[in-house]
Amino acid sequence: MEGKATRFGLYKCYACRKQFRVTVGTIFASSHLPLHLWLQAFYLIAGSKKGISSNQLHRTLGVTLKTAWFMGHRIREAMCSGSLVTPMGGEGETVKVDETIFGRADTHPKGRRPLGRKVTN
Repeated sequence: MEGKATRFGLYKCYACRKQFRVTVGTIFASSHLPLHLWLQAFYLIAGSKKGISSNQLHRTLGVTLKTAWFMGHRIREAMCSGSLVTPMGGEGETVKVDETIFGRADTHPKGRRPLGRKVTN
C-alpha cells in the first residue's frame, strides 16, 4: 500500500477496506512488543527442560517483570493442547485425596519458637 495514511507493516483488506497487521487474531495481538522478543521467549520456554519463570524471562529478554509474566502466560496458553474444560478425574467421577490437612494441625504450635528455648510436649 502506498499513500499518506499507511504505515509500515499494514495490509489492506479489499473486502472491508480496512487496514490490519499480521498479528491480528494471534497471541501477539494487542502487544506493543517487537516480534523478535516474542520469538526469543518462545525459544526460551520451549527449549528449557523444566520450564522457565517470569523472572528469568525478565532478566534474559530485558523487559519488565509484568511484560515477562504476560508473555509467558500467552505462550503457555498457545502451547496448551485440547480443552481444559473437563473436570479433574473425568466427567461425573469422584476425586479422592489421601492424607490432607485443612487448616493448622493441632500438633503444630502456632508461630515461631523462641530462640534458646526448648519446646517440650
